[in-house]
Amino acid sequence: MLGDIRLKYDVLEPTEDNIKNTIDSDSIGRNEALSKFVTLIASIDRNFSIAVNAPWGEGKTFFVKQAKMLIDGKCENVNRRDIENGNYISVYYDAWKNDNDVDPILSLIYEIKDELKISGKLSTGLDLENFFLSLVNLLTGHNVGEVKSAITGEDCLKILESQKAIEAKLHEFFEDVTKERANRFVIFIDELDRCKPSFAIKFLERIKHYFRHENITFVFSVNLEQLQYTVKAYYGEGFNGLEYLDRFFDFVIKLPEIDNSKFKRFYQCDEYNNYLGTACDYIFDTYKLSMRKRLRYYNLIRATAYNKALNGGYGSPEGNANIFVACYIVPVLLALESYDSDKYKECVSGNDITPFELFKNSSVYGSGFSRLILKGDEHYVGSIINGNEENITYIEPMEKFTEVYEYLFKEPDINHQELDIGHCRFNKSTKQYIDLLMSGLSHEAEYV
Repeated sequence: MLGDIRLKYDVLEPTEDNIKNTIDSDSIGRNEALSKFVTLIASIDRNFSIAVNAPWGEGKTFFVKQAKMLIDGKCENVNRRDIENGNYISVYYDAWKNDNDVDPILSLIYEIKDELKISGKLSTGLDLENFFLSLVNLLTGHNVGEVKSAITGEDCLKILESQKAIEAKLHEFFEDVTKERANRFVIFIDELDRCKPSFAIKFLERIKHYFRHENITFVFSVNLEQLQYTVKAYYGEGFNGLEYLDRFFDFVIKLPEIDNSKFKRFYQCDEYNNYLGTACDYIFDTYKLSMRKRLRYYNLIRATAYNKALNGGYGSPEGNANIFVACYIVPVLLALESYDSDKYKECVSGNDITPFELFKNSSVYGSGFSRLILKGDEHYVGSIINGNEENITYIEPMEKFTEVYEYLFKEPDINHQELDIGHCRFNKSTKQYIDLLMSGLSHEAEYV
């Protein structure tokens, strides 16, 4: 909708500085879970595979890279006592970046070699160059002079002639590297759920068959729901994807929910006034928005209702109506347009008011919402009134809003009509103002 505009709330790239900063600040409230996760890794003394499960956009990459940083001893702000006594090699492998490589074993081994910067001969006598070349030959049948093309060539992978030889070669590699460098390998596999089905399945099966050394722990950061669809795409719709995946993971952990207050402070999203902020929080809970989608939503708010909602003071009835739609109507429409297009169409056609039932929540209607659309002698049912109640009229929370909704979205013609509700006057210009805000190009927009 907004084109190529640099907006304020950019998704952080998982650079080393950003990863360290998010640990130092505990930016989303996961440091305690991070510490426990490192403790779990430290408790493992055999070949083991862990799945860190969460939907896309929930920060899995950051979480595992934070864990890697702790294992590597590059950050001291989280308890890592359980792992300090160990001696670990950690490797991060982005499967999605490598799914054009034909053989997953070659791809992963070369990533380990490059990340650990190992070459020449180990103290154990293992000649790494000869090891890699012989592994390539076993997997591909290519000769020494064709190593590079073996990694990416279209005809690389053939039926393996000697599975035992491959397993023995890999066992020798991990045995000798751990003797020289560390006690255990921790290998983080990320983004496997985004890979081509053929690569993802072969990767899992080769890990299961060939990487069985007792000193290896695999950590897969995955969206298991999506990965099961990958399995079905490969084996057929009737295939039980979850049962198949259960063979590969010894333990599955669910990434904890973020601390929304810390998240907002870290990204400076806590600057909104009480009513817009409360509406945003309610929308996050209702639509279960991931961190990535929350940042995208905040950018939409900045490009639509930000200035009016944050800075608009009470004034004329028409101005009050504009404040009301900026704070309460546009945020809901933005969420619907982005995350439930069918319901959005029904809503703006005047056929479905249910998305606005958040206004039944007292934390919403008890703020500026009530001050805008209630008169001085009107109060919501359940309100605590101090003093004389003789002249008080009690209103159900949705009663007044229903009038506003039906006027704005149901009436076929509002050219010569106005609706006075509380301190607001809704008219044709109000509807036009909603359309202008939703365009992301109004004078209320903030992009940086």
